[in-house]
Amino acid sequence: ALAEGMRMLATEPAVRPDYLTIAHSDTLQPLTDWQGVDQAVALVAAQVGPVRLIDNITLSR
Repeated sequence: ALAEGMRMLATEPAVRPDYLTIAHSDTLQPLTDWQGVDQAVALVAAQVGPVRLIDNITLSR
């Protein structure tokens, strides 16, 4: 799913994605699965033209 998200970002001509990851909301350690996790955070950074955008959103199960 993360690789697909990076591919989608990369299809936009002005966007150069740096990273997209899903992490534990308390530790920010990358998640490999949702086992035992109720909340996570999606983290993304991308260069859009001359601007580097960094964003996150909380995900709930």
